[in-house]
Amino acid sequence: MIISTSAGVSKLQQAVPIERYFQIVGIPECAGMGVRNTDAPEWACDTIWRLDMRREIERYLFAAQEEIESHLGFHLIPRYTENEQHSVYSTIVTQWGYVIAAGTEAFEDIALAETVDLTSDPAVIGPVITDVTDEDEIVVYQSGTDRVLIPSAITIAGGTVTIEIPRCRLVVDENNPAEGWDYSDDTLFINEVDIRRRYTDTTSQVRLVRLRCDGYSSDLITDGYVVIRNGRLGIINIADTLTGTCLCNDYSTLYINYLSGLDKPSSQLEDAVVRLAHSRMPEEVCSCAPAHNLWLRDQKQPDVVDRQRLNCPFGLSDGAWIAWQIVQNLQLIRGMTL
Repeated sequence: MIISTSAGVSKLQQAVPIERYFQIVGIPECAGMGVRNTDAPEWACDTIWRLDMRREIERYLFAAQEEIESHLGFHLIPRYTENEQHSVYSTIVTQWGYVIAAGTEAFEDIALAETVDLTSDPAVIGPVITDVTDEDEIVVYQSGTDRVLIPSAITIAGGTVTIEIPRCRLVVDENNPAEGWDYSDDTLFINEVDIRRRYTDTTSQVRLVRLRCDGYSSDLITDGYVVIRNGRLGIINIADTLTGTCLCNDYSTLYINYLSGLDKPSSQLEDAVVRLAHSRMPEEVCSCAPAHNLWLRDQKQPDVVDRQRLNCPFGLSDGAWIAWQIVQNLQLIRGMTL
């Protein structure tokens, strides 16, 4: 899994990346990304964010996401699970629901050091020749790094891909001055990107392990295959050949690789992540009105606490309580392994 060294968490794992957070709480994206844009229309908030402010919010958002996912029983966006261990049964229930495919995460280069046209906003990359047909498989990086950039549009047509990215998302990933980076200065923005395909490699789905009886020799390992019976509930069967049935008595343990999760979180689940993140923040990150008011809303403690509120696993604050109500309504209820 690619982990961004700058942000600490790859945007490929974030259900609510910082760019989406700005939209939800009403913060202008350029100001949030540390850019001063004098030509932009006025907003209710024009505070210029620093890099440490963005990183702090990202950490709280991702921690809230993982806490919510652990109670829901599924990921809010597609994420890979590797080497999930199970005893061998005819039917397996995976740890995470909404199974999409079996296999491991893989990458292919589409184009490296591709030029970004900064003369428009959003900036444009391409068209670039590709045989990829699924827009969801396209990932854009700052050239030569593992920093993921989020496009506003990806268009595949006629064997080419064209990508659009808002200019302020291309700003250098450094501490900006208090007054913000100058929007009109092209030297402050990324002018080359790497385009890669992120896909599921189905050649490594399951490892079936059979223990040697003598206790001295190495275990016998066989590659297996997954047959998805009910993706939502995570119910699968295991085969030891591409079309065969698993000889369950021949193996003791298996390890599964798979991709699972929602295509994207609903607005309700995004709200749960944001509200739980706010409830966990001991201090507000930004004092501008939109973010400040939402942080206060989610930090508010009830005047009276009933038994249900007292037993809320997320905490007593209004933000934690609302997030828990959303999670309870959407939890995946499943049986145990058969």
